[in-house]
Amino acid sequence: WTEAGVGALVTGYVADTEHDEARWISQEIDRLADPDVRVARNLAALFNPVLYPGVGQVLRITQQELAYLVGLSRQRVNEALALCQRVRAWQRSCDDAFDACAYFRPCVVLWLELSEARTAEWIRSAVQHDALHVSDTTTHSTSVQDMLDALQQPLAFLESLAWADETDLAALLSLLAGSYERHIALYCHLMADRYMLDMRPPSLPEASSDAPLWVVRAKQAVLPSEQQMRSAVRPFVLQPHSCVILNNMEAARQLLDTLYRRMEADTQAERLRGTTADVPRSMVFSVKIVQAELPVLDVPRLDTLVTLSDARGTRLGKTRTLYDTRVPRWDEVVDIDCPTAQWISATVWRRSLHGEPHLLGRASVYLDPRVFGDVPTHDVWLTLDRTGGKLLLRVSMDEAHDGILYTFGRAFRTVKRTEADMTRVLVDHISLYMRHVLSRPVLAALVRGRRVDRALRALHAGARP
Repeated sequence: WTEAGVGALVTGYVADTEHDEARWISQEIDRLADPDVRVARNLAALFNPVLYPGVGQVLRITQQELAYLVGLSRQRVNEALALCQRVRAWQRSCDDAFDACAYFRPCVVLWLELSEARTAEWIRSAVQHDALHVSDTTTHSTSVQDMLDALQQPLAFLESLAWADETDLAALLSLLAGSYERHIALYCHLMADRYMLDMRPPSLPEASSDAPLWVVRAKQAVLPSEQQMRSAVRPFVLQPHSCVILNNMEAARQLLDTLYRRMEADTQAERLRGTTADVPRSMVFSVKIVQAELPVLDVPRLDTLVTLSDARGTRLGKTRTLYDTRVPRWDEVVDIDCPTAQWISATVWRRSLHGEPHLLGRASVYLDPRVFGDVPTHDVWLTLDRTGGKLLLRVSMDEAHDGILYTFGRAFRTVKRTEADMTRVLVDHISLYMRHVLSRPVLAALVRGRRVDRALRALHAGARP
């Protein structure tokens, strides 16, 4: 065997989880058990000059004997032999300068595009049918594992091709990494929508129009008014599946890390260094919606949010709703791809429990690389056109390209921002109720006439170690 030359290298694979190990083993079994591969492997072994030195160029064996040797039916062996004859005929028709990678690359790119669309549908279905329950061995739900299985299928396909051109393979893996970034963004968006459904304040009960007059007047005399109900702060109850969604974000980050290491992203980036995939294609502006300073308005409570849109009115991003504050601080980032300089509008809305939100004001900013490219970040104060309030935006700029490290970085930032936004929404709800139940009048009633400042200093002094 040593004199026959260098053979295939031994493949070593280290799995991160039991599911990953089982998936790889099943793929290897399917690859080794492929009928066509088994027939070709056994035929090649029969022509081995070391094992059978006198076989020559002609092998006298029937299809039935080969079927017994391989362990398949004669009909299936006949199909495999016909495939081998077609492959050999195709190889003879090609000259020595034939580049198989360049010839089949458009087919592989088309397959990756079709696979991306199919995987997106799988992710939507997995999130839709996810019951958000955890098992005894995991802290996340089934949708994360389903997404991992879906994302690893195209990667396993590229690995099975044994692509000869390493630079071209790195470019294909960069395309696949871009689809990963879009799939992760889709999963985070779907999970965030389910999470925000639990974070909405409870709606007020609808008034019945067919109730008798004496029932309506009795309710008005006994029950609080609608304005009082709107201004009341109710305790917030965190649902168990909301905690599962937060765990899913951490599991999604670990999933990305698994794909990053399996794809050997650092090696692929080094192979693509200096190629067209490493050349910036556009600018990406990161617009951080920091805070607003709103004037005093004649409303029972001020629940505000901000939306960003382009010159055509297409929404680019939306913040969470902050409740009952004139100085809301969102600290949320929206990434905007800008092939050229463009105007964007920031609109501040007041959310209503019933009906559409009310417009508080709008302002615009011109995203120009010549203006925002001199320093890392710019603080831009905008004046709202209706109420005269102020809105603070923190703008930074980066060069976008198709490199594999850049796309993985965007995917990691998407997961991190989604998890941070979910956490901030939870803290906002808890803080709103805590400020209500621990207000100065409540504390003054608890200390029974003593000064609140003195009681708080005594409390802090007692809490010190």
